[in-house]
Amino acid sequence: MNKYKNLGHPFLVLFLLVISILVTYCIRNEEKEYLKEHIEKLYKKEIIFMDTLTMVANNELIEVGVSSLLGAEFTIVKRVEADCPKCIYDLQLFNEEIAAQLDKSVVKPVYIVYTGSFQYFKHNILPGITHISPLVIDTLNQFVLKNDLPWFDQRFHTFLLDSMQKIIMLGDPVNESTRELYEQYNIFSGER
Repeated sequence: MNKYKNLGHPFLVLFLLVISILVTYCIRNEEKEYLKEHIEKLYKKEIIFMDTLTMVANNELIEVGVSSLLGAEFTIVKRVEADCPKCIYDLQLFNEEIAAQLDKSVVKPVYIVYTGSFQYFKHNILPGITHISPLVIDTLNQFVLKNDLPWFDQRFHTFLLDSMQKIIMLGDPVNESTRELYEQYNIFSGER
């Protein structure tokens, strides 16, 4: 019996290794299905904007017509959760690395910020956000609800719309491989 006592340990390790591989495989398949489902749901989806949007100008809210933000050949929309420090950082990174390179005669950026409290946002977050415009404030998360968009998955918070406001590209072009996909639309300065 003693000669079989040590065999349990290698078999246990092998068993745990096989189980972990199977779990990882299942999780990856679930993730692929999740992504496929959301991409199919969102691709070519028409995005609906409210007729009147609330924007920040000089630290105050102003109402503007949606037509003043749209109307270009393309619109790149970046949606941000204001209570998420990483999201605000990503917004600033997007503004520095992507928005500054956009050909504004072809594409207009629109930043939609969801915050449950504009006053908190105005006093604590907005002062750290510089040179980002147009900044649309959505205190009721109407944009997400009206368009049935994913709330928390940031991979679906940035997208490119065509002139009919239909999603033609998903993902943040700060990511180099995603940017290469965006480049096919010649929206960056120097591409035309």
